[in-house]
Amino acid sequence: MSLFEVTKHQQAAATFWGQGKHREAANEYWEAFKVSPSPTNELRYDALHGYTSMLRKEQTNPDFVVNDNDMNNMRKIFEDKHELRLFRLEAALTLGINHYSRSERHKCEDVFDRAVTIGERKPKNAKQEKVEQKQMGLIIEGKQQMKPMKEIMEGHKC
Repeated sequence: MSLFEVTKHQQAAATFWGQGKHREAANEYWEAFKVSPSPTNELRYDALHGYTSMLRKEQTNPDFVVNDNDMNNMRKIFEDKHELRLFRLEAALTLGINHYSRSERHKCEDVFDRAVTIGERKPKNAKQEKVEQKQMGLIIEGKQQMKPMKEIMEGHKC
């Protein structure tokens, strides 16, 4: 897939969000994530973060419901040993919060315990260390800031 496809889905997500069509926006963010041509592409993280942000804010948005597909998407990312640690931890945070909101306390505990183990692991080799130094864009207080993946993992907030 191409970056054009990723951008097209992200723009559609933003449009749907502005129209109050939150389910459609979430679906477009997920599509943008899936079609990203590279696992370390910054737009791939933007798409995942847009999607997970919506899933974590379900409690404050009564018009949006996290469905089983959303939970399965997060579970697939979290359990994928070939996925970047940052992405796995983002999925774990989202999955755990949603298990908790569904009163699935044991599942929440299991996800968070496993996430801590993943987060505490050191990169296996120089290549992984280099990947974790890659700069990713985050929107903080309305402004885009570039931070290394490792720094995002160490200071992640909902």
